[in-house]
Amino acid sequence: MTDIKVLRQDPVFQLNLLLWSIMDVPDDINFRINLNPILRNKGYTLYAIEKEVLLPSDSMEPISPLIKKRFAPSSADLWITHEREKTDLVIELKSRGFGPDSDKSVQVIKIMAATADLSVTLGGGDKRPGYFVYITIAEDMAAMLLTLSELQTRLVERNIASAPTAIIGIQQSKKGIDLVSPQSAQLPSPLGKILCDPTTVLQFEDSEDEIVPLYFIPWIPGVAQDQDQDQESSKGLQVLTSRLLTHVQEAVGKADISSILNLKGEAILEKATFGAFEYWRDRDRKRFIKEAIRIIAKATKPFGQKHSGETELKIDLPDEKVRDNVMKNIERFKIEEESNNLSNATIPTLFDQS
Repeated sequence: MTDIKVLRQDPVFQLNLLLWSIMDVPDDINFRINLNPILRNKGYTLYAIEKEVLLPSDSMEPISPLIKKRFAPSSADLWITHEREKTDLVIELKSRGFGPDSDKSVQVIKIMAATADLSVTLGGGDKRPGYFVYITIAEDMAAMLLTLSELQTRLVERNIASAPTAIIGIQQSKKGIDLVSPQSAQLPSPLGKILCDPTTVLQFEDSEDEIVPLYFIPWIPGVAQDQDQDQESSKGLQVLTSRLLTHVQEAVGKADISSILNLKGEAILEKATFGAFEYWRDRDRKRFIKEAIRIIAKATKPFGQKHSGETELKIDLPDEKVRDNVMKNIERFKIEEESNNLSNATIPTLFDQS
């Protein structure tokens, strides 16, 4: 049985909790936990996962003492828009809260300043104000309110614009897993109306551990691994690789005989993430597509042939015997070996910025 207290602090669970609240779940998924897509029902849509938000050029010099001259863009976990309201929500997820003098405050300060006007990130045009939302476990909400207030004060003292901020907590209730905010009146509409009372996103009775299998993303895009996260990240990437190969098997099984099956890496990753892959930042998407095709080619060898650009793969299926061999090769493929899963897609290149 999953320890819900531990689960609420898990960044992968937190990310998927927000995705459950905003994205459609495929109808053909057997998932007995009741999902309440509270954000989607109120008109919110997902714009991006792990998108870099850029500081205005006139903020660079005055902000440097606060961020220790770390001018590399920071990436926000989620960027959410609304079909009618003009205020974008830039969301940062963290397992726990922290104090204003923590090293983690550097990232938050940069995101708060960059979110004040998102037109810089979007390439120009009219001013586009954003709203910064910090999400963590409910027990840490009060402390994080003080931290965000102090960080805003430091920005204002240097005449640097800051986005308005709010805290949302993740808590367990008798119904399941809720989102709650101590300052719902300060949240932009209609989010504030949604969270004027604790709102259940996941409703379950005795099967909390069944929450895990439906993760849209079993690994956090764009997050570098550290010693504490290595094992869980590795498991997540194996799960994602397994899903990838399951969809390849399905495509092979449904293909005509004889035919040449054309597999597109992007399309298969879309299926493996229940539609979330299209929202990843571009440099991650390119690496994952390339690695997905490499893995599929290796798993189906000697029947796969790479295309130029490494984004597609053709598999020749002249008869049932070949199809059976392809299916067996995939079934025997050892995804627990690092060279056989998507681990290489997470390795940053020389010119990547963290």
